[in-house]
Amino acid sequence: MGALKRWKKLGGGTFFKWTTPNQSLEGIWLGQHDGKYGPMGSLEQTDGTKVVFPLHTALLNRVEDLTERTEVKLVYIGPQENPKTGRINRFF
Repeated sequence: MGALKRWKKLGGGTFFKWTTPNQSLEGIWLGQHDGKYGPMGSLEQTDGTKVVFPLHTALLNRVEDLTERTEVKLVYIGPQENPKTGRINRFF
C-alpha cells in the first residue's frame, strides 16, 4: 500500500442566497470558483464565518477584477425590469 493522499476539501462554509432587496454581505473577498450551477463567490465575514454565494452576471462583472483579501461590502438592490427589453435583471 502506498502513502495516503491528503485531500483538500473545497467549498465549505455557509451558503447565502440573494432573495430580498437590501441584503448585504461584508468581509474579506476570498475569490471566485466554479460551482455546480455556475460561478460562486466566497468571503470571510468579520466573525470568521466563510460565506459562499452565487455570482449572478451583474455581480460577476463587478467582482472579476477584485484581488483576494480585499475588504468588500456587497448590497443586493433587487430585480428590476429593463424598460427597453422588458427583461428582469438582478442588480448589485
